Amino acid sequence: MSLPSRGDRRRKLLRDDQRRATDTPESPPTKVRTRRRVYSEGALASRQPRITDFLPKRRLTLFLLWLMGLLPPAGILSAGLFSRRFIATWDSAAQAPLALLSVGGMARAWSSLMLLATAAACLLVFHLRRHRLDDYRGRYRLWIWAVAVLLFASLDTVTNLHETLGACWQHVSGRTVQPNGWVWGWLLLAAIPWVRSLLDMRGHRFAVAISALAGGSWGLVAVMAFRAIPVSDPHLGELLTFAGMHLGNQLLLFSVLVYARGVYRAAQGESRSERSARKSPSRSRSRGSSAAGQATDRNRSSGSTPGSRDGRIQEGSDEDTVDPQDPDSTVDFGAPSRSELRRRKKELRKQQRRAA
Repeated sequence: MSLPSRGDRRRKLLRDDQRRATDTPESPPTKVRTRRRVYSEGALASRQPRITDFLPKRRLTLFLLWLMGLLPPAGILSAGLFSRRFIATWDSAAQAPLALLSVGGMARAWSSLMLLATAAACLLVFHLRRHRLDDYRGRYRLWIWAVAVLLFASLDTVTNLHETLGACWQHVSGRTVQPNGWVWGWLLLAAIPWVRSLLDMRGHRFAVAISALAGGSWGLVAVMAFRAIPVSDPHLGELLTFAGMHLGNQLLLFSVLVYARGVYRAAQGESRSERSARKSPSRSRSRGSSAAGQATDRNRSSGSTPGSRDGRIQEGSDEDTVDPQDPDSTVDFGAPSRSELRRRKKELRKQQRRAA
């Protein structure tokens, strides 16, 4: 029986030391304090609706929204007309909410809300239009000016801010402001962004038509303010001004929403123009491949190649290096234009003269 050597005992001791080192308990992991969730995951930013989610996508929804927007002015008009019989004994503070054109009335408040909604729609159009690739001159910035004008108009509708600005101008310059001077100021302030928005909407004819009707309604308000149309009954003039103001606001909001819907669909590739633009490359390729196939069949039957005449390849020709079946080829294999036919005839005549 052989005794273990010193080397064997040393290796055994080393193995025991390694086993003890691995068997030692590890330090307990540190506990990470996490905050207790108060809201569910539905409140996360990734789960929240985007701004474009509030844009009506269907035409029926837009039309129903426009009809619903006409109901409050109709109710205010009915209340104002039928309450004239018994509000004559009321004081001015009680009559103000039912008045059609006075400051502090429900009609002015609803008109201000419509202008605010139109400003929000213009801001949405701005956020979509600024991503257009072919707008090199930055025409999308006009919608920011439209937002500023609409916000000022909304504030002026409920406060008559133009009267205060006119008094300040008179105090600073010493010039008296005409009674209808604010109408000219509004025409100059609103006409420029309105006309530029019509030019930007020219690809959407329906939106342009609605915006033109809105401009006509506001033109009626300006005509009644200048008293260009003689109206004997003051209540009739008040009624026409009320109708033109609210109809113009509703039509303006509707036109901007229609245009925003068209811009959104074009950005998502859902409009007809975008779909046709996407399909056009494939159509041109299919036409090119079919034309190339017909050309190769004719050349095979005649015994010539695409870059040759009478079976001889012309030197310096680019056609002998192009694959007609290659879909990525930049050569148009469709019907040549008149200028191309003239150029080919001239080259053929030159070659015939040189050969003669």
